[in-house]
Order: sequence, then C-alpha cells, then structure tokens
Amino acid sequence: MKSNPLSEYSIEELHRQQKTLKSAMIGIAVVLILVFCVLLYLIVTTKKYTLAAILPASMLSLFPVLFRWKQLNHEIKSRK
Repeated sequence: MKSNPLSEYSIEELHRQQKTLKSAMIGIAVVLILVFCVLLYLIVTTKKYTLAAILPASMLSLFPVLFRWKQLNHEIKSRK
C-alpha cells in the first residue's frame, strides 16, 4: 500500500498548500459562476435547453480540489 505523502510534509508546507488550494478554489468558483451566467443567458435566449446539461457536469471540476482540501485539513488536525 502507498504511504500518505502528506505525512512527509512539515506543518508549514501543509499550511502553504492549504493557502494555494484555497486560492485555486476561489479562482475556479469565480470562473464557474461566470460560465453559469453565460450559459443561463444562452439557454434563455436561444431556447436550447440541452445546454443545461453542462451546468452540473462543470461542477465535477471542483471535486479533486475539494478532496485534496479535505485531506490537508485532516492531516493538519491530526498534527495538532
């Protein structure tokens, strides 16, 4: 079984990664909100409701970042 790579980092490096992930999540969220607004506008104006399938599918881009965020938080809590 593969060892946990987070256990090899110092607490400072974990906090640095946590800040980086927070910035990435905020950036992705802002882009997704803009894309949602544009898609909703296109759906309403063109009446192509099949574009609505893109909205929930685009949320999948946040899952890897959220999983890593949860792992970092768990590792930081386990060290305190």
